[in-house]
Amino acid sequence: MNNPISIVFVDDNPTERMLFEDAMLASREYVNDVKFSSDGVELLHLLRCEGKHEMSCPLHLPDLVVLDLNMPTMTGFEVLQEIRKDEKLKTIPVVVLSASDDAADIKRCYALGASGYIVKPGNHEDLKTAFLQLTSYWATLMRSH
Repeated sequence: MNNPISIVFVDDNPTERMLFEDAMLASREYVNDVKFSSDGVELLHLLRCEGKHEMSCPLHLPDLVVLDLNMPTMTGFEVLQEIRKDEKLKTIPVVVLSASDDAADIKRCYALGASGYIVKPGNHEDLKTAFLQLTSYWATLMRSH
């Protein structure tokens, strides 16, 4: 596949970050760059090239942000709202990945501008499969544009 995508994966759970990284090693044809953030504040600093991220600022924004909903410091709802009101960041696709299957949470995410919403599967193998499907879908979608 031409033009692999860059992703920022945001989750406060180190196990889920590790599972995502493992899944990305198996999908190098879709993804060429993965960055990780453990909370929403760190993500916003990374995207805005602030603080410790200023010197290592990427030349372009990521193609996709995968965002956990329930995080300390700043919830996924708050992060999504901040991204969508920032002129520089508002066009980045954001897919919410959450354990919540509550219809109100899903509806609220879409109202805030989420590009997608995925309920986390209950076991690690299904979660890795979901990660692979997510990245191949978005890489294919972005390649067609």
